[in-house]
Amino acid sequence: MQAGEAKRWAKLAPEPSRCVETAMRFLFDREPKESILNVFDMRAVRRYFPEFDDAFPGYLVRVSWERRSGA
Repeated sequence: MQAGEAKRWAKLAPEPSRCVETAMRFLFDREPKESILNVFDMRAVRRYFPEFDDAFPGYLVRVSWERRSGA
């Protein structure tokens, strides 16, 4: 995760690892796991999925809730 991306989302998820986990969840909801690269840049996700910026905050909430509830 690039420093600019971490700064961009720091208000919603201070830990960059949470952002990466959430971005992966976003991708898994849209692509088969075999289509996802081993290494990716969150900026590339935005290029392929223009809705990413709007959907990402909701995904952060969902991932946080799932972690707390053990889902």
